[in-house]
Amino acid sequence: MTEQKTHGTRWGMRILLFVLTTVFAATALCAQPVAGVLVQEGTQLFISGDTFCSRYLVLAKSTEVLAHIKKLTPGDEITASGDKSFIDCSVLLESIDYVGLRRLLGMWLSNEALIKVKDFTSLSFYPLERASSLGQNINTYGLTATSQAATAVDYTYSLTPSEGKEWVLFLSDSTKTLFATIVLSKGSAIMKIYDSESGIVLKTLRMTKWGGVRQ
Repeated sequence: MTEQKTHGTRWGMRILLFVLTTVFAATALCAQPVAGVLVQEGTQLFISGDTFCSRYLVLAKSTEVLAHIKKLTPGDEITASGDKSFIDCSVLLESIDYVGLRRLLGMWLSNEALIKVKDFTSLSFYPLERASSLGQNINTYGLTATSQAATAVDYTYSLTPSEGKEWVLFLSDSTKTLFATIVLSKGSAIMKIYDSESGIVLKTLRMTKWGGVRQ
């Protein structure tokens, strides 16, 4: 009886081990959704965690993903896919699908519009009168408290990584979706808006962060 019980226990442990191995193998083969805000500690980036780990060390599965990670900064938000390791609390990213860039938030001024980026998904365009330089008083651009509501064009947007310093931007309002690219520098940015069918650049906006304009 004791020998049968021992044999049954061993058999049960083998089944349990097989099931656990199968589950972890399946998890390893299937990339999991990953989303959260990036935090930096030293030279390493972490993403907010879950019930298994309070945070995950962000690693790259390819040189392309590594290049995208290097463009991100603490406070940015990502939606990605990757393999989580609950052993060392790391996540090996296979792809980064969408990003929210903290440095994009705020007010941007070009010679055609004031652009207010409210959060990681919505922004507003306020068309302005042309002026000779960005150093003039903001009222020169025709922006008043009464005109803002009347002239604002509200968009939802999504931002995805691209090659080099560029980010790909999709802007959608109630009638259309625009395709654009944006390159961010310290205190400035260049946005190119394209024709979605021909790929021709329709407009280039050279933008300065609001803080560079006298009010």
